[in-house]
Amino acid sequence: MTVPAPILFPPQPRHPAIGTAEKWIDVSNHQEVLTEAWFSHWAGLGYGGLVVQGVMNVHGESFTQRQLWAGQNAGWQIAGYVWLNAGQADRLEFLQNRLNFFEGYKLNFLALDVEEPKTSREDIDAGLALCDQYQKAPAWIYTARWVFQMLRFSQHQWWRDRKLWAAQYDGIPDVNVFQGFGGWNQCEMKQFTGSPLDLNVRRV
Repeated sequence: MTVPAPILFPPQPRHPAIGTAEKWIDVSNHQEVLTEAWFSHWAGLGYGGLVVQGVMNVHGESFTQRQLWAGQNAGWQIAGYVWLNAGQADRLEFLQNRLNFFEGYKLNFLALDVEEPKTSREDIDAGLALCDQYQKAPAWIYTARWVFQMLRFSQHQWWRDRKLWAAQYDGIPDVNVFQGFGGWNQCEMKQFTGSPLDLNVRRV
């Protein structure tokens, strides 16, 4: 009996196909209360992850805790992000106060939102250190290629070991379609559109 030759499978792609990617939505105070109907609608479209901003509006009101509770109650994965109020003397105190909005919740990840024009490398390092301490894990960076170009950080690789959540509004729900910058040649999650909400795909 002749032993058949072994089947040679082609190399597998390094990254998962879009069909296996996770779908996440990020929200802030702007979305206010998230209802059961809201979660049911988006779950029907394949979404199951919610990233909530730790924030308070000008009236001293925050929906952060209520949104986290609603996401957890709906059985979704929950995560958080906080704005880096760079250039302000009280930026670290501001950041710490916003981190406190996540108290009582186990976050899948925590991201530092880097967008301010006056942001320095020291601002980001200090913000990341606070987030790391709070989460007891390395924080992600949320930013965009144009932000790093504006800050003249694009050619530097200071944070390349951090996971990147990239704002890349190209309308393509594929995390592998990515324009590199700042030492990153891939992103962990991509925000691909802001309409009707900020929608994201995350590699798994």
